[in-house]
Amino acid sequence: MAKVYVEACADKAAALREERGIKQLKKSAKEALVASYRLIETADAPSSA
Repeated sequence: MAKVYVEACADKAAALREERGIKQLKKSAKEALVASYRLIETADAPSSA
């Protein structure tokens, strides 16, 4: 298993609510969430130019 999505939350209760919401998403919505996170992560990475 690999971590593919990270989000900051105010506290543990907020994190658990967010996790529950993500778990209730359909597979296609989860894949879109991960894909959008990877795009942001790639854009934030320092360029090696």
